[in-house]
Amino acid sequence: MEETMDVLELGNFIKLSGFKEIDRNSMVIVKKMLGNFLREMMQKDSEEALITLNLKSVHKTEELAKKYELKINLEKLGKVYHAEIVDNNIFVGISDLLKKISQQLSK
Repeated sequence: MEETMDVLELGNFIKLSGFKEIDRNSMVIVKKMLGNFLREMMQKDSEEALITLNLKSVHKTEELAKKYELKINLEKLGKVYHAEIVDNNIFVGISDLLKKISQQLSK
């Protein structure tokens, strides 16, 4: 793992930004979700891909629950697939993003 500025690189295929305030246990889950997605995708067609996931805290007030803006880019075979979502649960948001990317790849 290499950390530069606010970018955390997980191997050669995953880059995370905006995750510095996420607790260690949550990061383990995020890494597993992304790693499993890449592994399944690469088993289907053996093509390498790069995932870039950005996290931004939208707001946190007493009236409003904390929400996260998540943006994902997947670069594969010279094409870039993109999806974004706002959710109050990071894991649900990432899961939804990965579903959106899967749908784009299957077209």
